[in-house]
Amino acid sequence: KVVVEYDVATFREVQRHPFPYGEGWGLTTDGCDLLATTGSQFIFRLRPDATGTLQLASKVEVTHQGRPVKMLNEIEYVTPKVWINQWHTNWLWRVDPLTGICELVMNIQGLHRWHGEATPNGIGYSVEALGEDKLLVTG
Repeated sequence: KVVVEYDVATFREVQRHPFPYGEGWGLTTDGCDLLATTGSQFIFRLRPDATGTLQLASKVEVTHQGRPVKMLNEIEYVTPKVWINQWHTNWLWRVDPLTGICELVMNIQGLHRWHGEATPNGIGYSVEALGEDKLLVTG
């Protein structure tokens, strides 16, 4: 399991970073660090060291009302929070990435008739394309 780093201009592979924390399910950036999910209840914060190698900076458990939220899938950074979808559900969670506390939960069942494997598993955010108050959710 690795994180593959590409050059933004050429899209050529630059480096492979070990990812020993499980299968990578979601990946986003806050502009400094990478935030990753693995299908567990944790957000892994990865930061490059002086040589450019990614190191685990922190691991935070995502909770709602004191209980772990498991099966965390896609993750999208929307300053200063992250939105995460829970695999095989219609739930989107807005989470403080520093504490892991879920501040808002949204059931998006009414947007589309998702079921089984065909559930939401992509979240996109772009101020330029969508505006400041919209997320793009894909299945």
